Amino acid sequence: MSTRLIIKAFRIIDNREWHSLPSVFHAKVRYERPGYAPFIGINRLVDFYRFERIILSGTHFIEKVVTNGNYGACWGRFTGRTKKNVYVDVLFSEAYKFEKGKIKMRRTYFHHTNINI
Repeated sequence: MSTRLIIKAFRIIDNREWHSLPSVFHAKVRYERPGYAPFIGINRLVDFYRFERIILSGTHFIEKVVTNGNYGACWGRFTGRTKKNVYVDVLFSEAYKFEKGKIKMRRTYFHHTNINI
């Protein structure tokens, strides 16, 4: 269940289906990522993707997802373009906490292989 939830979240993000984010993220989600203060709550998360994210388009390629009870992690590669039309190739890993069938906490780590923002 949790593995499918993570994969679905990336599909929603890659397809820019912001209205579907509440289907995978808890109403009180906490999302931590480099360069930003933590995003608290689903409305803040949706606003980030809708208005602030520097990425225009791209795809997450997930290498592996592991879960254990209410916790999970995944890692892989993201390739895409920024809103300034700069190509991005980034390795990432993420940690998760699940609650009531949704992602309650998400923490992202990046390793930039080719980025010029």
